[in-house]
Amino acid sequence: MGKEPAPTRLGALVLAGMASERMNRQVDLVRRAKELGQELSEPTVSRVLYRQDYTPDPATVRALAAALRLDLKALVLFIYGFDDTISGTTLGGEIDRMLATNSPIAAADREILATIVDRVIAPYRPLMREVSA
Repeated sequence: MGKEPAPTRLGALVLAGMASERMNRQVDLVRRAKELGQELSEPTVSRVLYRQDYTPDPATVRALAAALRLDLKALVLFIYGFDDTISGTTLGGEIDRMLATNSPIAAADREILATIVDRVIAPYRPLMREVSA
């Protein structure tokens, strides 16, 4: 028999939450989520538990929080964190300066940068606003 992979940092939290909720199998977590009107699949749970390169989307984060009775804000902070420093400055401040009208970046390039940033963060905006309130 092969050795089971080690859980990710998030996976360890989910497994601990499952244990405290007396859930023995991934399907138990999926069922609890569905009972609470949340969408969660067994393949997604497996990715959460064991894939280091997987970052759950907002719907998955909500489903995990609901099914495991975890505080949504605490879970978001645990998963996404807010260590947004780059070279000693905050990422948000740096992007603000890049997009400012007095930025040395050409207007067309600023527009492209703004579009790219907006597209990347758009799916996460509602969740981040929800937990920031």
